[in-house]
Amino acid sequence: MQGFQAISGPFPAGASLNDPARYGYNDQIPPRPFEPRLAAILATVAWNNVQNPTGKDTSKQTSTDIPQLILAHPNDPIARVACQTIQSQLAREGIPVKLREFNADELAAGKVECDLRYAEITVGEPLTDARTLIGPNGLAGDLHSAYLDTALRDLDAATNWKDVRSRLSKLHEIASHELPLIPLWQTVNYFAYRTSVHGIEDSPIALYQNIEQWTLTPATKVATTGAGQP
Repeated sequence: MQGFQAISGPFPAGASLNDPARYGYNDQIPPRPFEPRLAAILATVAWNNVQNPTGKDTSKQTSTDIPQLILAHPNDPIARVACQTIQSQLAREGIPVKLREFNADELAAGKVECDLRYAEITVGEPLTDARTLIGPNGLAGDLHSAYLDTALRDLDAATNWKDVRSRLSKLHEIASHELPLIPLWQTVNYFAYRTSVHGIEDSPIALYQNIEQWTLTPATKVATTGAGQP
């Protein structure tokens, strides 16, 4: 369906090229291609670098077995199936993953111990949601990045929409390199409403957006009689 696509950054690509919500998305950053063999090579190199960060101690024996990662996810069926798929794909490349389900209370209490957390995030306004997503105390966790911090401060100092777009584009580029969030795919929510309801905008961000402007046309009841009918 339109709008469902792989994305390369933390901001929405919108349902179409002229979607207003797309203003924070950087089209120059393509989604990462599906390259399982490269994933296995990079994981092995990264694990070797963790064990021998300087690369100078050649006598030190390193383990080739990549440690098990814990992937936490909400206890709902869609997230469960998605994470089971991620687990099986990474396992084929030699990256072991253990799944752990959590509920809202555990998340709020900070009791979710994991290496990765699967999250479904609604981004209604990139300008105001940027810090919530990738800020120091945002959803990405306790992340310390001088590049991201500088880019976020530059965004806060923007005085016009041209600067806002260019600085969000820069944030998208930095996030693509540092991966505080690993973008997977974008989905779009659709809803249906009766034709008697008026005042709903063409592309609302939230379900009940501007509900105070909605109006309802009363249903017309017509009584008819005909031959052979009471």
